[in-house]
Amino acid sequence: MADGLWGSLYRVFARCEDMEVIRLTQVSDGLTKSSPDIWLSRYEQATPTQSNTTSTDIVIVQVGANDITFIREGSRRTAFGTPEWTDAYATRAKSLASGLTDRATAVIWFGLPIVGASRLEPSYREISELIETAVSKTDAQYMDIHEHTSFGTGQFTMSGVIDGRRQQMRATDQIHFTTAGYDHVLQTIFNDLGRLLTRQDRGVTLENVDLQ
Repeated sequence: MADGLWGSLYRVFARCEDMEVIRLTQVSDGLTKSSPDIWLSRYEQATPTQSNTTSTDIVIVQVGANDITFIREGSRRTAFGTPEWTDAYATRAKSLASGLTDRATAVIWFGLPIVGASRLEPSYREISELIETAVSKTDAQYMDIHEHTSFGTGQFTMSGVIDGRRQQMRATDQIHFTTAGYDHVLQTIFNDLGRLLTRQDRGVTLENVDLQ
């Protein structure tokens, strides 16, 4: 999912010489397989900073789709759905959010979307709620996209009417999105991105940029 969001951001800024969109997505990874320290290490390797200088304007995060599994800490494995797992996962989410806000000007963390796979939907909601609570205790901004990704229907749907035109928004697995769907998800923070970039006084603009 995060890879699709990266693609939408890349297309938005592809012709902007003043903005670099850095890809840190890892397929089939998340917070259960990789600790906050591992994610922060990946971030630091990709975005080297000078002392006392924040070089990154905005960090966008989305994890959780692959986290319906145990958490391994050393030789210990904590099973998904247990109180111990809930506590450990919330701690990891808060630690990552705090670490990123220490390193960047703004951090926007997406929750998980509504999905058509009934076996996954309750667990995705649980993970999103855990992340929202954890992120709210930091300076990061949480974005709940569950309702937004129902495209006004209040339930899972494969298509949505965007600008008066019906488009397929979800991939056939009923979890991921089409290109148009990912652009729709990005739309939730489009105005926030514009304000953040303006505040940074950079030569970056979202004017005349259209998302599907």
